[in-house]
Amino acid sequence: MGLYSIFSQLKKAESEAARLYSTLSTRIAHQYPDLAQFLKTLSEEEKIHEKRVEMFKNLFFEAHDFFLEKPDAESILAETLKKIEDVNTYFLQNADILTPQRIIQIIAELEKDMENKHHTLFVEVTDAGLKQLMENLESGDKAHSEGLNAFLARYT
Repeated sequence: MGLYSIFSQLKKAESEAARLYSTLSTRIAHQYPDLAQFLKTLSEEEKIHEKRVEMFKNLFFEAHDFFLEKPDAESILAETLKKIEDVNTYFLQNADILTPQRIIQIIAELEKDMENKHHTLFVEVTDAGLKQLMENLESGDKAHSEGLNAFLARYT
């Protein structure tokens, strides 16, 4: 897989997470308006992450940091995309029976997984600009996780 494809997958992961959160927000808006608003905010933040990836893609091509050409990077991103797809399918199949607690737990697990993947990429790349991108994405995921945990406390 080429470098362009790697960045496309990373961008797609952010985009798909945004779409998932937006779709779920719309589906639960009447039943759980405060949780729906929170998910909408997460969706908007994932869109910002997507733009950061696009912006840093150009930086990468100037950096010549070849970690992202390795199979490890490809498998890390493929795992993330698969997990987002699985979560989306699960929500679509079970949206009517999911409690706010379960929704938050599932999203928190997804965010933690993305945080771990971003951290792995952060550790592996050597270019300062790319490290900054991965650190920003990881930091955003941590903030999402913290927000989800705080939100979960409302329902327990």
